[in-house]
Amino acid sequence: MTRYAAAVTVLVALIGGPGLARAAHFEKLDEQITKEVSPGLGQQVPVCTGDASLVASTFVDPDRAGVTSRSSASVASNQMDCMLSEPASLTLTLMFTVVADSEAPGTEVPLCLREAHSLTASDSGEATAIAEFGGDPITGPFEIVRLPANEVLYSTGPFAVTNDSEIASVRRLLTARIGDTIQIQLRTIAFAQVFGVGTGNTDIDTDLLLRIGPCAAPAPVMSHGPLAALALVLGGLGAVLLRRRRS
Repeated sequence: MTRYAAAVTVLVALIGGPGLARAAHFEKLDEQITKEVSPGLGQQVPVCTGDASLVASTFVDPDRAGVTSRSSASVASNQMDCMLSEPASLTLTLMFTVVADSEAPGTEVPLCLREAHSLTASDSGEATAIAEFGGDPITGPFEIVRLPANEVLYSTGPFAVTNDSEIASVRRLLTARIGDTIQIQLRTIAFAQVFGVGTGNTDIDTDLLLRIGPCAAPAPVMSHGPLAALALVLGGLGAVLLRRRRS
């Protein structure tokens, strides 16, 4: 083995070898997204306006799956006879299977979950703003379920926010099995209305990611011993290259 090859071997040993091979993969089964969004209404002068928006998306890759949604609703009025309602409602279902690469049926598969949500709502005067996040129905919690065992792997909520906020994020290790179907169901409602003079605003953001494999720990800090060894290797490699140039 040449000195260069030996140096490379040492560097690989110090920094870390190849990552672990992927175990199992996801295959998408079904997706259903239902949106109900009110168009912008009203007039600017005198002020009696409202607006609502909603976007949602899902994806299923071999090693990860995710759901993202953004919705908002707002109203504003300085007229006593103004009457507006602005809803933005989302109902979403995503289903995918855990398929073997080489594992036996029923083999456990670690899943790393990252879930984050943010709900804010504020109103004044004769306006009302509400932000809701839950499952289907929305009066129940948002859930990730493992089928056919019907095991709830993760749940949160339901939340209904008025003149307040609800913001949270988690990372958690879950366990599924080869042959499972993973079902994700969520509902959100951003709602603002005014009957008279007032303003109302509500915003909802949700993000979910499921990845095959354990939740990665922070990268370890290299101790003084490996750092010293790395310095010696690099120094020796530099000396070898310098001699070759002079010869």
